[in-house]
Amino acid sequence: MALGEKQVRMFELAGSRQKLHWISIFALFVFALGHIISTWGYTGLFWGDFGTWRHEVERFAQRGVPYVDFHWTYPPGAMWLLGGIARVVGTDVYTLWMLTSIVFLLIVAVYYRYASLLVPSGIVLPVVISGFALFVAYGIKVPVGDYTPAMPIGFLFQFTAIVLTLKLFDSGWMWRAVSVGLLCGMCVLIKHDFWVPSAYLVFVSCLILPMMYGKQGWHWAASMLIACAVVVLGGVFVVVQDAGWGTVWGIIDGFGRVAEYGGRGYPSWERLAVDVGMSSLLVLMVLLCLVVTRSVPLPRVGVLMGVLCTIAVFVCGLHIWMSYNIGVRLRAEGIGLLATPTEEHLYTQKIQGNWSLFRGSISWLKHRLLDGFFPVLLSGIIGVTVLVRWKKFESPQLRNAVLFLLGLCFAARLKSLFEHVEWYHFLLEAPVYTAAIFLFVPDSKMLKKGITLSLIGLIVVGIYTYRHKAVGPLSRHRVYPSIETPRGTFNWLARVAQDYKWLSEQVNRLDPSGNIPVFTLGYTGGINYFLLRRNPTPFTQGFMLTNFDPDKVIADVAAKEKRILLIGNRVYRNITVEVADFSLFRWENKYTQQLSIKANREYFEKLLQRYDVLGEPAKRGIFTIYNCVRRRQ
Repeated sequence: MALGEKQVRMFELAGSRQKLHWISIFALFVFALGHIISTWGYTGLFWGDFGTWRHEVERFAQRGVPYVDFHWTYPPGAMWLLGGIARVVGTDVYTLWMLTSIVFLLIVAVYYRYASLLVPSGIVLPVVISGFALFVAYGIKVPVGDYTPAMPIGFLFQFTAIVLTLKLFDSGWMWRAVSVGLLCGMCVLIKHDFWVPSAYLVFVSCLILPMMYGKQGWHWAASMLIACAVVVLGGVFVVVQDAGWGTVWGIIDGFGRVAEYGGRGYPSWERLAVDVGMSSLLVLMVLLCLVVTRSVPLPRVGVLMGVLCTIAVFVCGLHIWMSYNIGVRLRAEGIGLLATPTEEHLYTQKIQGNWSLFRGSISWLKHRLLDGFFPVLLSGIIGVTVLVRWKKFESPQLRNAVLFLLGLCFAARLKSLFEHVEWYHFLLEAPVYTAAIFLFVPDSKMLKKGITLSLIGLIVVGIYTYRHKAVGPLSRHRVYPSIETPRGTFNWLARVAQDYKWLSEQVNRLDPSGNIPVFTLGYTGGINYFLLRRNPTPFTQGFMLTNFDPDKVIADVAAKEKRILLIGNRVYRNITVEVADFSLFRWENKYTQQLSIKANREYFEKLLQRYDVLGEPAKRGIFTIYNCVRRRQ
């Protein structure tokens, strides 16, 4: 039976009983297919993330073991899945693109189901299109896998678990409880970003189910917990068997990344100003749309709109003023090694007079508002408002559902917090905020028009952002030049294409046989993948922040390889990271040198010292090629 001995109706979702909205489904998949076609081939840097994870997948497909034969930055789940499939279908770039495009389409499908559960059929279309527009604007190249695929795969599992949880609350069934546990367990094994929301989803569900379904709810809650634990412990067991307990602790700590990059999500006065300003502007936009469509009378919300407008003007004006003063100081003192994002932006604008500095400060504010378009504080502000007005809502069931989902939205933000908004936040949060409007505003004939107008505003922002951030025929950047590689045809920036062409020609000239291994400072895997060259080390992203001992690796390489090509990359020289600290007396947080980058260069020099360089190193742009033969002992 679906239901237990008792059922307490704690949640109410507007779309839980409605039929499929075929117009929305058709529109979504037309846009999704168009997006795949328009971004096909427009990848990131061949020596960056895009190539690195392909190199790692190829190593797994060739029977390499993560953490033992090569480094993998994240928990092993995504590598097991994608690499396991690659063992069967191969690592050809077009095959991998098909896999990542399928993940993209599955995310779109689950997004439709999620949105259609939360809102009435009359506004399903604008809800799904608005979320999708922001999704593709901020996650431009998810279909071609430019974004490390651990994130899309993890979010697909997380999103599916959320939909199943909502259906579980609505009509029970044991298989849904077990499926939620299994999916959340897989999320833990895929990426750190999903640890907190997975824990939230499982434990809060386990509290709610017994209240809704009595004894049978306890059974479902226990089944969910057990399923999640089995998956997580099973994954830990496999890692321990392969690489030992030390690797498990390394994964939890991100192999040192937590300590080095921990400051990226910390608040600062600058970030708080952006978050408060954007929250005020978004709520003000919604209220304005509701007033214009006569969904709510102006006297009812006039004071609130005035307050929000005042807050937005104040914090945005403060942001411009602070940026302007930073620019004045920058003009007098110059830019330092540990520059903040504001200083870097104003420096690249080549500010001359006061008026150009003022315009540069405004453009920086616009950039920051778009970068945090769905503020982290928004779900918290709405959640607190729900708690304050707890007994005043007409529908307690809708109130409970909205509060549960707002908590989930906030949990999904805890890892990055104030750093920036991720593409998947739009898919998760846009339908929730839309449902919250139905909670706060009494339903009327005009309400759907007001909400639709608000969602059209989100679509406009999505189109604008896509236009300025994307590449390809529909963007402002139009078409990048194409370049042929052994892996296929790619569209890269002209300078990136030129760098690759030169690098390929030089490496092939030095070693026409293709047998000499290649190792690159920094993100080495991409160059190995695109040049079809062997990587003699287990590293893919430098010597540090891994579970491998750099000195041992250097000694092993020097003992095995008589000849090697080493490629230096001057990009990895002076990279800064944000300090994990909040100061009452600083507008932006402090920055410090990334110590692992400095250590990577020192270890690269150690490796270079084990060899004699034949002739003068070849140089172009950011790359230097050292043709090396092992030094005689």
